[in-house]
Amino acid sequence: MRNRAVPFLLLLALLCFAPSAGAGVLKAYFPGVAVTGAQNRDEMRTGLRTLLVSHLTSGGVFAVDTPADADIIVTGDYVEFGKIFSIDAVAKGKDGTFLARAFVQGEGKDELVPAVGKLAKDLVGDVRKGSAPLAGQPASAAP
Repeated sequence: MRNRAVPFLLLLALLCFAPSAGAGVLKAYFPGVAVTGAQNRDEMRTGLRTLLVSHLTSGGVFAVDTPADADIIVTGDYVEFGKIFSIDAVAKGKDGTFLARAFVQGEGKDELVPAVGKLAKDLVGDVRKGSAPLAGQPASAAP
């Protein structure tokens, strides 16, 4: 009898905690990254969007295909002057309210991928710290 009870209790515990595990996942729509000053602008735009999506996804953000399905909308700008680049990202709610902004700067293509990773980490952290409650997350009490 005990051998059957343990798996049942484990399954019951998983079912009870599964809804709360998804509460921290943000759904985000990424319309793209505007690129200024770089060669191969279209390739850079696609590559930066892919990098940003993958880094944000590893930070607990789930990419969706339409803005209607999203909790947040993330846009970005990439500006390059010679060897120096700057990437700026803004997260807004579905209603257009500002949630967070993050930016990074670097020099050379070798710093690009780590910079996008830092940008994603900072942006997700700022969105999660923000005062505006997102779908599926409880509103925090004001101090």
